[in-house]
Amino acid sequence: MTYGWAILVVLVVIAAMGYFGVLDPSNVVPDRCYLGEKFSCDDFRFEKVGDNGRVYLSLTNALTQPIFLGGINVSTPSGDCFNSSTGYFPALVTLKPGETFTTDPFITCNTAINAIKLRTKFKFKVSINYTLPDSSIRASRIDSGEILTKIER
Repeated sequence: MTYGWAILVVLVVIAAMGYFGVLDPSNVVPDRCYLGEKFSCDDFRFEKVGDNGRVYLSLTNALTQPIFLGGINVSTPSGDCFNSSTGYFPALVTLKPGETFTTDPFITCNTAINAIKLRTKFKFKVSINYTLPDSSIRASRIDSGEILTKIER
């Protein structure tokens, strides 16, 4: 009988810890950003302001040649976030080797982030549209990666 009470107390303590978020594994997993070998992710932040989501991203050209950056898309389960209304910059941005680009002011998500609970870790898919200057046909390329982070307020 004594063992039964001890096991019951342990189960109640574990349930209480799970309810209050102490046992949440997402608190242990660190934030990370991986954009492939062509881009290095220097800094990132996801936030919710009112009904709108904002994504701040800083990336560096890791290639040995300049590129023309055409657009950045961040995907969520409830929609996509674009850096402009069309998903592309108003004009191509030239990024030299080792040069850093920061989304300024931010990538707009409108309501795409609303379905995601605040301060819960989530994996976002990121697509970067770019063109190499030595491409004879100016072929548009897409490099993708992911960001694992929490949405801040």
